[in-house]
Parts: sequence; structure tokens; C-alpha cells
Amino acid sequence: MLADPGHAKTLEYDCREPSISAADGIRSKFDGLSRPIAVIPPWRQNAPKPDLAEGHLYVSNALALQRLLNSQTKPDCASLTPFTIEEADFDSGRVKLRFERQPAFKNLFGNVQGGFAVAMVDVLVSVAAYAKTRAWLPTVEMKSSFLAPMKLADCFGEAQVLKVGRQFAFLEAKLWGADGKLAVHATATLAVQSQPSAS
Repeated sequence: MLADPGHAKTLEYDCREPSISAADGIRSKFDGLSRPIAVIPPWRQNAPKPDLAEGHLYVSNALALQRLLNSQTKPDCASLTPFTIEEADFDSGRVKLRFERQPAFKNLFGNVQGGFAVAMVDVLVSVAAYAKTRAWLPTVEMKSSFLAPMKLADCFGEAQVLKVGRQFAFLEAKLWGADGKLAVHATATLAVQSQPSAS
């Protein structure tokens, strides 16, 4: 049953963060839309404008980042750690990713082998740095602590840019198993590469 159009008017709010603009190549990635939007159902028309606490910015930013990554040529190694972006914050350089279960990562004890866990952490810090800087920064150092076994299953990770300097970016990452236990904590240093000047 269709609602009366006069009483079911849908409101749309621009949930784009200031750092997302046409200059960043976002406009052409939204299938004709110029911005990510949050659609507010009729029964919430009088509710406050959506904000970060309700997750609307994270949802739209996650979509923007996912489409940016999908538009790029991927290295062969990317097929080993497939992931979905669950949350993203461009301004702070924070991302949350969901990694798919990979049978080849299984060790003798039925857990994810440590080296593959570190590979997922490297993906986390790389994507977080890309969200912040719009550039792929090579990892030059990483320290990982294994806090608990991570069963072979879908898992979640989060990375946060702590600081971006003139030469290096510093990040923190965490990886949780399907049981919700924190399995890996890591810190990483990435090299900030100078961009060629326009001639």
C-alpha cells in the first residue's frame, strides 16, 4: 500500500564531510549523485538532522571510500585479504573493515596464522592512511602484539591515524576475532611520499 505523497515526503540531508569534494574525485563515483546522502523516513521528519552519533556520516563515508578503492587497479596480493569497509572517517583517518574468512590462513590449531593476521593489519593501516591522505603510503615499520588466538572466520579490524608528519605517518590498528576478543594490537609507521609539483 502506497502512502499519501503529501504525508510521506522524504527528506535528504547532505552527509558529506568537508574533506570530500569533487576535487577528490568523489562526484563521478556516485552514479550521477553529487554527494552521499542519508534518507530520512517520513516518521522522522521532525527529528534532528542526522549526525555522527547516528552513524550516517560513517555510512556515507564508508560508501565513498569503498567506491574510491573499487575504481582503482588492485595489486594481485589484494585478492588474499578481501574486505568490506564498515566505517570510515576521512578527517581523522579512521576505518573499520570486515575481512572475509580465508581457509588458506588456517594454522595447525585451527586459528589464523600470525603472518596472515599481520597482513590484515597492514591492509588496515594502509586504508586508514589512504582515507586521510588520499595517497598509498608504504609501510616502513610495524610492531604487532598477539593477544589472543583468532579463529578462522570473518573478523573485524580498526585502524586510526595518530599523526601525519612531513616524512612519516603514525597509526594504530586492532584486529578482533569472530568471538569479539581482541586478537592483535599493532602500531605502524608509513612513509609520506612527496607529491610531484605541478609544472
